[in-house]
Amino acid sequence: DDKWYCPNCKDFVCADKKMDIWKLPEILIIHLKRFQNVGFRRHKIGMNIDYPLTLNMKNYTINKKGHTYSTYDLYGVTLHHGGFGGGHYTAYGKNFKNGNWFEFNDSSVHRLKSTPNSSSAYLLFYQLNKNIPNDDDDFDDIPSNNNNNDNNSSNNNNNNNNNNNNNSDDETD
Repeated sequence: DDKWYCPNCKDFVCADKKMDIWKLPEILIIHLKRFQNVGFRRHKIGMNIDYPLTLNMKNYTINKKGHTYSTYDLYGVTLHHGGFGGGHYTAYGKNFKNGNWFEFNDSSVHRLKSTPNSSSAYLLFYQLNKNIPNDDDDFDDIPSNNNNNDNNSSNNNNNNNNNNNNNSDDETD
């Protein structure tokens, strides 16, 4: 259906696209293919996609020793409603303070009763979770909490700072 034109054999052929990842980013944005060319026209692909709330990228990197962390948490979804000729964008966003999901639609914001899932998903936004180290034995650079007193005191200071920041009066859902 969606063949690639090969400049060597000068014919349309089935092909696979491959991409290697060397270094994982702090923020991972996945753009879903939601439009398809059919002849000279483009159509929206309305298939529902079950996207994960947690995404482990460990098996997709070629630099196995270079990543202490490879698990991502979904924190936002952009949705496109409508067709190719026009439409409307909305978004889902996660509040990291309390874990609640919200729907953003122009000037209105509504709290979701469940985790977001929609056939209108267009962009997925993930953040690297540095609280979940890889479970691979090959990773030598994972910090140890048992033997490093400096690391523990640094973590305690960070936790105290985070607790102080979370006690503000202007906290919202």
